[in-house]
Amino acid sequence: MQMNIMNSPNQNVGRGGRRPDMIVLHNTGGTTQSAINTIMNPANQVSYHFIISPNGAITRFVHPDNTAWHAGTNNNGGSQDNSTSRIPEIRQRRINANLFTIGIAFGDIMTTRGNITNEAMLACVALIQNLKTQYQITHVIGHIDVVPRHRPDCPGTQFPWTRLNELLREDPRVIEELRRDMVNLQQRVETLEKFKAENTKRINTMNEVPEWAVPTIKKLIDRGALQGDGAGFNLSLEMIRLLVINDRIGLLGD
Repeated sequence: MQMNIMNSPNQNVGRGGRRPDMIVLHNTGGTTQSAINTIMNPANQVSYHFIISPNGAITRFVHPDNTAWHAGTNNNGGSQDNSTSRIPEIRQRRINANLFTIGIAFGDIMTTRGNITNEAMLACVALIQNLKTQYQITHVIGHIDVVPRHRPDCPGTQFPWTRLNELLREDPRVIEELRRDMVNLQQRVETLEKFKAENTKRINTMNEVPEWAVPTIKKLIDRGALQGDGAGFNLSLEMIRLLVINDRIGLLGD
């Protein structure tokens, strides 16, 4: 699985002899970049193992064999006390939940509104399926399930758990195919948007003409086909390409 790798200073090497068996999902509460800035700053003492951006890009900040600081619990009687957890294993273990959980966070997504992108959801499912092949994952839960009093809105009151669980039951090959289709669709959309932008923009002066088209445009100006110094000739980039092609095959003469 392709992903970007960054190394957060906010982590502990190893897990105190334990292996992760739960995945905890989070909403970063802000942009992907602001979350990156937070977990790369040692003063913040916060980190996730992974962040998923709306376009489906995955960045790893802490290796799953190491402990990230994303879902800490304690036994001091406060809002992060193990006894408050919705998960029986967390209540029974009575140790810091960071020691046996993997944290995955969604950036730039207001999960309280339920608007997780298809790209982000498919990336999350693929990542979870991949982690399940490496670790004996028994639970995929939200931060709210770990400490409901401390994080009642994480990953969000409208988080699409039903959809997530349905996708997790799919064959990993199906999810990977869906991801590829989504990437291909996004690339086609970007190509169309670029084409639209190029052909919506109008070129009116010689300073705006691409270098490869300057000889052709100058020829047309010299012949009077374009007026004056070219100011206001209102050509799209596609029109300029066609003029250059015609010039190079001799249709505009010498």
